[in-house]
Amino acid sequence: MTACFWKPLSHSFLCKSLSLKKQQPCDPLSAPSPDSPPSTSGWESSRQLVDRGSFLIWDVGGQEKIRPLWRSYTRCTDGIVFVVDSVDIERLEEARCELHKTARLPENMQVPILVLANKQDLPGAKDPQEIERLLGIAELGNTHLWHIQPACAITGEGLDEALENLYEMIHKQRRLSKTSKKKPR
Repeated sequence: MTACFWKPLSHSFLCKSLSLKKQQPCDPLSAPSPDSPPSTSGWESSRQLVDRGSFLIWDVGGQEKIRPLWRSYTRCTDGIVFVVDSVDIERLEEARCELHKTARLPENMQVPILVLANKQDLPGAKDPQEIERLLGIAELGNTHLWHIQPACAITGEGLDEALENLYEMIHKQRRLSKTSKKKPR
């Protein structure tokens, strides 16, 4: 398991990934061979530019011993990006549990969730609808805006679209939050 935390320069958001072997989504141009992608131990950060701004990306290891630290990175988070290995079906149940645990934290209520369905270039990769079902996204109810984006971290396919979707969800959630604060109770 690995995790990426992506923060817009003015606000933070989080990216989590669950796979012992990963294809690095943060910088596809400098990615190693897909035969032996490294796992993140600890955390790393970098900046990522998108059409409408830039993000500060935190790539946080997802090894079991590091997962309790994820909560520290979700404080003041505007969006959660959860990266899953679309081929490793056996690990998707574990990913489902970790996603639900993170999404249900009080500080993460109403935080948009982007699921990156990674490794779509490999045979046997599950499509977004199957990933949605296996992760139990519908069980999160209406507490989160969410989107599942097929992607390939090695080629970068789907990553720009993913960030654009996340950007849109973050801004939609901000508008919804402002509207709900203005309504009399």
